[in-house]
Amino acid sequence: LACILVIEASFYYLHRLLHHPWLFKTIHKVHHEWKAPCVMAQFYCHPIEHSAVNLGSAMIGPWLLGSHLSVWWVFMNLAMLSSVLAHSGYHFPFLPSPESHDFHHSWGTQNFGSLGLMDWFHGTNKHFKESESYLILL
Repeated sequence: LACILVIEASFYYLHRLLHHPWLFKTIHKVHHEWKAPCVMAQFYCHPIEHSAVNLGSAMIGPWLLGSHLSVWWVFMNLAMLSSVLAHSGYHFPFLPSPESHDFHHSWGTQNFGSLGLMDWFHGTNKHFKESESYLILL
């Protein structure tokens, strides 16, 4: 549970930082060329973004907690699966839905986290919660 919370917080803050105008223009805009993401959009990003945000946020939880190598392996695979699902465009039963991340790619000012906990905490999912995309999920 601690690893999940650390990953959620680190991904949220690093991803939100990439939306700073200079960092967005220089690094993150490449990934946002996809307005309706597909699975390949997961990897379509600047190398700095992939290293620092995608890989870094997945590794920081197990590293900070001094986790066993098997925990690292599990969390790297869960991070990959989460990203694949977020960019897939498919809503699978009992798994996180891509609608939140699709909304992020459409608007760019909402839904910076992977699980939505930090978005809820900071209120950066307010417009998404009022959108038709969210109402479909209910």
